[in-house]
Amino acid sequence: MRLGETRPRILAALIVSLILGGVLAACGGGQSSTPNPAAESLALPSVILPSEDPEVEALLPDQLCGVQTRKLSMAGETFVPTADAAFKATLARLGKTPADVGYGTAVPDPASGATCGVIAGIFRFAGFSSTNPLPSDAFLDEARKGGTDFQPMTVGGRSVFAGHPAGSGLTTYLAFGPDAVYFVNAPDDGTAASVLADWPANRG
Repeated sequence: MRLGETRPRILAALIVSLILGGVLAACGGGQSSTPNPAAESLALPSVILPSEDPEVEALLPDQLCGVQTRKLSMAGETFVPTADAAFKATLARLGKTPADVGYGTAVPDPASGATCGVIAGIFRFAGFSSTNPLPSDAFLDEARKGGTDFQPMTVGGRSVFAGHPAGSGLTTYLAFGPDAVYFVNAPDDGTAASVLADWPANRG
């Protein structure tokens, strides 16, 4: 999507706002929403899904719930202005700007009819590495301020933090890599485990 394509950009932003409702609430403690309307919205034929960060998209799972995924990605300059205050506070705490962030998400292709309610995604931050890893407390502290207390657990062989954003009906699982936070929104641990067992593959 070219940045000058105003109408598709606005429509795509609406889709992303639905998808991010639960995710940003999980990371920043805002109001959350269920992901199913967002997945259904992805089927809108008039919407051109943004693809602004191919590197992030390549890290997303190609399959969820046994079917191919639909992916989108956004540069930080696109989605951060619409993010909640808590996410912006987290970004400031990390000493980063929107230009330092990439975002991507994957959902089961709505055309498949899959109803597992899973969303997988990534927030990737420039400037972090295995020798200077992304601090998980920046996200977990903001989530706790907003009323979502993430607890450490092991799911799908991965060390994650699991929380229950109010009103979502789902659990959000966060896994931290050297330069990214990976999230899975799923209805239960078993469903999340099927995603986390093989992804994120580069987490180490």
